[in-house]
Amino acid sequence: MNEITMTLMIHAENALNFSGETREVLKMWLNSVSENEALKVGAVISLLDNSIRELEQAREYFTAHKADGGSENEK
Repeated sequence: MNEITMTLMIHAENALNFSGETREVLKMWLNSVSENEALKVGAVISLLDNSIRELEQAREYFTAHKADGGSENEK
């Protein structure tokens, strides 16, 4: 596994952690605002969920390829 790949994965993991924390804060906020504002917060949560899924897919891809020794280009 090369240094660039590891650095990218570390940053993706950090982004995933911060995104999860942000989602929890938004969920708390969602329960304390008016219905109109809650719709807006819900829309932001929906967008954030899409980002979280993409980061999770990146982690899964990395884990799968790390287990098999990486791509042919990295050997």
